[in-house]
Amino acid sequence: MTRLLEKGFETVAELPEGEQNDVAALILEALEAERRWDGIFQSSKDELTRLAPKSF
Repeated sequence: MTRLLEKGFETVAELPEGEQNDVAALILEALEAERRWDGIFQSSKDELTRLAPKSF
């Protein structure tokens, strides 16, 4: 674990339980959104290549 992540967890650990859960939910939602976008881009590579300008 990186030092920055450790510091983030230490800071969040000082919050009330409800706020800790809010932060955890935000982190998990952001990670899931990133995975979804990765999947969308991965599955549309052929289409994106077809739509890209041919001048590059």
